[in-house]
Amino acid sequence: MNRISEDKENKIEPQDSFEEDYESTIPPVVNRQLGHGCIDKIVFKNFLTYNYVECRPGPYLNVIIGPNGTGKSSIICGICLALGGSPKILGRSDNISDFVMHGKDEGSVEVFIWDTSRGRAVAFCINIVSHKNSATYTIDGRHKKQSELKEESGKYNIQVF
Repeated sequence: MNRISEDKENKIEPQDSFEEDYESTIPPVVNRQLGHGCIDKIVFKNFLTYNYVECRPGPYLNVIIGPNGTGKSSIICGICLALGGSPKILGRSDNISDFVMHGKDEGSVEVFIWDTSRGRAVAFCINIVSHKNSATYTIDGRHKKQSELKEESGKYNIQVF
């Protein structure tokens, strides 16, 4: 399919809409099929640059792009910490309290990982209390140790150090 044509003045003009073809290649959100270990949803509350954000990356996300200062690193930090990673590996701060949004007492990140054997997503969560410089961890609402989150995330072929 030819997308451009030249007129007598050598101007290039589009013949059809790129968006039409592009949109037809993306499966609608309602029909998305998640594989075992795919991120279904991420919820940030008072975490770094986000006061509240809920995102559903979808089955085809494998890169996060955006202009400088838009929170790309915040997303990666949140995923790593919620899955049991240590702040030391992130190169941002060794203190967990530094990941709470400035001026807030607490922050949290929930990462929902699709589990095909259960037919639902499993919720990994970190809750950070700023003034205590401490964090609590849960899997599906049950309190766990940080090491247990790392172990459980490994069952989904996710490696966090």
